[in-house]
Amino acid sequence: MIVDFCSYNIRGLHNKISFAKDFLSHNKFGIAALLETHVKKEDAAFYSSIVAPKYKWLFNYDYHNNGRIWVGWDDTIWHVTLIDASAQQITCEVKHVDGGSSCLLSIIYASNDGVLRRHLWTKLTNLHQRYNSSADMPPWCLMGDFNIFLNSFETNGLMPRRQGYIFEFRTCINDLGLVDLRYHGAVFTWWDGNISAPVLRKLDRVLVNDTWLRTFDLSLANFLPRGLSDHNPATVYLGIVRDTIHKPFQLFKHLMDNEQFLSTVQQAWEDPVIGDKWFIVTTKLKRVKLALKNLNTSGGNLHANVLSARNALLNFQGLLPMAPSHAQRTEEGKLSNDLRRALLLEEKFLKQKSRVRWLNLGDGNNKFFYNSCKGRWNANKILNIYDEDGNNFTGHKNIASVAVSYFKN
Repeated sequence: MIVDFCSYNIRGLHNKISFAKDFLSHNKFGIAALLETHVKKEDAAFYSSIVAPKYKWLFNYDYHNNGRIWVGWDDTIWHVTLIDASAQQITCEVKHVDGGSSCLLSIIYASNDGVLRRHLWTKLTNLHQRYNSSADMPPWCLMGDFNIFLNSFETNGLMPRRQGYIFEFRTCINDLGLVDLRYHGAVFTWWDGNISAPVLRKLDRVLVNDTWLRTFDLSLANFLPRGLSDHNPATVYLGIVRDTIHKPFQLFKHLMDNEQFLSTVQQAWEDPVIGDKWFIVTTKLKRVKLALKNLNTSGGNLHANVLSARNALLNFQGLLPMAPSHAQRTEEGKLSNDLRRALLLEEKFLKQKSRVRWLNLGDGNNKFFYNSCKGRWNANKILNIYDEDGNNFTGHKNIASVAVSYFKN
C-alpha cells in the first residue's frame, strides 16, 4: 500500500532530527506535514533539508512566529500549489504528476485556545464558499491536529467544562459537509504523558467531503504509533493503483569504498556453478548483485540499532490498549529511552563523519550534478502517449505497450 499523505504533530524537532528523518524516509510519503516543530524561521530551511532533503517545503511563518505548520512534498510525485495559509492551516491544491489524481488538501494545527479556533472555523467556511460559488466543490481532505474532539467516547476523561467549543467544531464540519474518513489504528490519538492516570483524547483526525468519497472511494486513513511524540501520525491512502517501476541495479562508488566490498564480491563469485560458460557467468553475476544489495542494505551497526529500537517502540505502541496500565506506560518509557540513546549515538557518529568529510565533499559539485540529472529526468519523462488512432494512454505499462506496438508495426 502506498501512503500518499501524512500529518504528524511531532512536538519539537530539535532533539528528534534523526527520528523524523528516519520516519519520513522509511514511509516514503508523497506529501508530509510536520506540526509544532518549535523551529525558528531562520533555521527552517536548514532543518527541513536534513529531515527530508528530496522534499520541497511550505511554511506558515508569515502568519505565526513559530511556524507551526510545515508541508513538504516529493515533486516527482505531486504538484503542489498554495491556495491559502493562516496561523492554523495551510491549504493547497495537489495534483499527481500523471494527471490522474487531484484534490484540495488542508493541513490543520488548531489553536488550543477555543476562542482562537473560531478563526479557523471561519477560514474553512470561507474556503468552502469560495469553491462552491464558482463550481462543484473539488475533493477536499482536512487532516492534522484539531485540538478538540467531537464526542464523549473520544476521551477517557471528563468532558471539558466549556462544551460549547465542541458544539462549534461539530457545527463547522456539518456546515462544510465533512465526515471522518474510515480509518485503522488508534482511536485516541493524544495522551498527556501522565503514566499513573493518563488522559487520552482523539485530537487528530482526517475529514473529507462527499466529493472526495465519490472520487476516492477506496481511500483509507491510518493512525500510526506515536513514536517519540504524544500524538499519533495521521496518514491517508488514496486507494489508487499505480504502476510500480523496478529500477535496474546500479553500483555506486560509496559501496565500492566499503571495506567488505572486495571480500563480498570474491566470496559470491567463487561459489561453484555447474553448466555452460554463459550460464556460469550470468549466474555468478546475479549472485554478486544479490550479495552487494545485501551489503548496501546492512546499514552498519549504529543504524541497525536505531531501526531495531524504533521498531520495538512502534510495535509495542501499536499493541497498547486504549487505556494502558501503569506497567505498560513504564515499559513504553523504557523503549522510548532506548530509541533516544540509539539516535544519540548515531547522531554523534554522523556529525563526526560530516566534519571529517566536509573538505572533500562539502565544497564539491554534488548539488550541481544532482540538479542536472534531475532536470534531464524531468525533461525526458513521458507521462502520456497517443497511439496511431489518437487514443491517449497514461501509466508506465500502457505507455510501454503502445511504444512496443508502434515499433513492431
